[in-house]
Amino acid sequence: MKKIIAITLLLYFLGFNSGAFALNEGANVENSTLTIPVDAPAWEDYVAPKYKNPRTDFSKSASITELSIGAVLTSLILTAPVGIPMVIHGTTKVKMVSYANRKKIFDEKMAEAITIEDPALRAKEYEHILKRCHLKESTKRHYEKKYYKQQQKLAKKQAKELKKQAKKSK
Repeated sequence: MKKIIAITLLLYFLGFNSGAFALNEGANVENSTLTIPVDAPAWEDYVAPKYKNPRTDFSKSASITELSIGAVLTSLILTAPVGIPMVIHGTTKVKMVSYANRKKIFDEKMAEAITIEDPALRAKEYEHILKRCHLKESTKRHYEKKYYKQQQKLAKKQAKELKKQAKKSK
């Protein structure tokens, strides 16, 4: 039984995205005094809305511990109702830690890249930063389409409300 639990925990640990285990690199950089060039990539364009400002109050070890305990509890029929939410919550915490680490690296490197004078070198540095933080152009396009659809839906809803108000006022 102990071997099965050990093997299961090992498989769960190895099954995660390697970005979740990224190391913290340095302190957060304040770039409020720097002017950001127009062609600079923005963190918000490349991530899901819930990861624009990832929570940093989780510790990686506690998140992984919760995830592994939930995985063990899920394997038993009686404790599965407790284990499944623990797995989901633990996974979310691990993702938040990963995105917080990536955002910290992104902010630090962007602060350095903004100071580069040559536009060609700066553009190369932006590409390097995006690649290092695992941010893709396809993801950016996906979220742009999603945002556009939400705006269209909101505009239609507001138009319907205006028509209803116009009918009531007559």
